[in-house]
Amino acid sequence: MIAITLIVGGIYSFIKFPDYGITGLWMMIIGLMIALMLGTTEGRGRGVWRVKRGTVEDVMNRDVVQIPPGMKVMDFINKVLNNNHHTSFPVVQERRLHGMLLLEELKQVPREDWSHLEAREVMRPVDASMFIEANTPIPQAQSMLSNNRLGRAIVLDSNGLIVGYVSLRDVSKARSEPERR
Repeated sequence: MIAITLIVGGIYSFIKFPDYGITGLWMMIIGLMIALMLGTTEGRGRGVWRVKRGTVEDVMNRDVVQIPPGMKVMDFINKVLNNNHHTSFPVVQERRLHGMLLLEELKQVPREDWSHLEAREVMRPVDASMFIEANTPIPQAQSMLSNNRLGRAIVLDSNGLIVGYVSLRDVSKARSEPERR
């Protein structure tokens, strides 16, 4: 809206007030620059035009609730789980995936042990079914997530660093949406 306002205001100012034409010209230039930046970016935030490539990166959630391997289970329950209603949490150190803490498996651990056990002791160690690359096509991701028994996966970039989280629901929704051009 700002870009459009600047462009229209610049044209109006350029035509209506020829003595101040340079102001109108600058308004148009700034408006065009803003519009070009928004139109060519892949966008990282809401409200920004986004180039869709049909990959996991298009549908993944970038806000990943991560827990460190050394976090006590009791601290996880009190500090993380109370505020985040997920069923699995990646165990991460320095943006590297170490495993997955699954609530279904945590239920098997006696409550009296929660105060002295760390996440690394109760997590499921990392395996290939837990992660997917950001550039994976959506149909391939849907197949992988359907077969990994988790229904979700951590999204890694080309360097193996965590950049997001994707669920079977995310990719199924993307496949059912009609393609917009």
